[in-house]
Amino acid sequence: MAATHSPVEPSEIRTRLDTYFEALLAAYEEATRRSPAHSYTRALAERRLVVRTVGKALQEVFTPSLTHLPTLSTCLPGGLEVLAWDEAATGVPLPAPPWPPPPEGTATSAPRLTLPAGGEDYRIQLAEQEAFFIMYSLNKRQAVIWTREAASLPTYVHSAPFPALIRWWSQQNALLMLHAGCVGIGSGAALLVGKSGSGKSTTALHCALSGFHYLSDDLCLVRTQPHPHAYCLFNSGKLLPHTLSQFPQLTSLAVDPQPGSEGKPVIFMHQHFPDKVAGEMPLKAVIAPRVAGTPETRSSVISPAEALRALAPSTLLPRSHPEHASFHDMARLVRHLPCYRLELGTRMEEIPAVIRQLIESSD
Repeated sequence: MAATHSPVEPSEIRTRLDTYFEALLAAYEEATRRSPAHSYTRALAERRLVVRTVGKALQEVFTPSLTHLPTLSTCLPGGLEVLAWDEAATGVPLPAPPWPPPPEGTATSAPRLTLPAGGEDYRIQLAEQEAFFIMYSLNKRQAVIWTREAASLPTYVHSAPFPALIRWWSQQNALLMLHAGCVGIGSGAALLVGKSGSGKSTTALHCALSGFHYLSDDLCLVRTQPHPHAYCLFNSGKLLPHTLSQFPQLTSLAVDPQPGSEGKPVIFMHQHFPDKVAGEMPLKAVIAPRVAGTPETRSSVISPAEALRALAPSTLLPRSHPEHASFHDMARLVRHLPCYRLELGTRMEEIPAVIRQLIESSD
């Protein structure tokens, strides 16, 4: 929320935000009167996730990456409800927010608006370039999402519809949303950690095609207590076009609905390889891959501190306000699991065998 010339009391901030959230709920209800709503109920990390979308295009954006989620008769408390509408499909605009718009020429895809004292019960994401808005009530565990035109949302939104929202919600449920890949075998899974370009996606997808269970190539939910455990959040996999060409099995399956600056076509793994996608697995190891350029793939033991340096920056830096608890939870995670460096060789067929050996040796 932009600063004003005269201070606003926290109680007034809270009142304004409560009122605005109610206005968003009313706008969503109006959208449902103009166009049918599609409701999708699944379990995410053993908690109920309900996603209601208004507008067929928005349903087609949100659903493919979530089709792997199971249905459970009983769930843990602390679920999440998402109410979303497409203005283009319904004619219902976003209610005018109670803060001034940013100056002209400053439209960004900023991950979050920082709220002042009094706004602690809410989180907000405003991505102006994509005309995509989220407001989340921590108390209600309910989010409202508006988009101006779902059909124009870039490909990366299709692959991961609302990661900021999942991060806010996960923090309420003792979960971590990590920038990490995750693959596994029968005995357990390994987290693949490192900055963008380190080889996480290439490694995760190559392992999946070699018989591994697939949980993530980029974003993964993790529970640290009582034992480290990973959950598949979005079943999508993304590769740059020149890397995708190395995967003949995937090339014809990749889609790019709205090419954008990221330039990564997406493969919905559950749609094409449902038997390879695992909903959850116990974690056995943390592996930090990096492209070595040598023919052979080699592994070596690294310290928890080195593993944390590979994991934490890419997970925390995109946030406007990194949470200290998240950093400490990541530190606890790498201390409780064996950690390895993986020097990725050019003989890609060797990579799955090395990872399999690391997981098995960590049992």
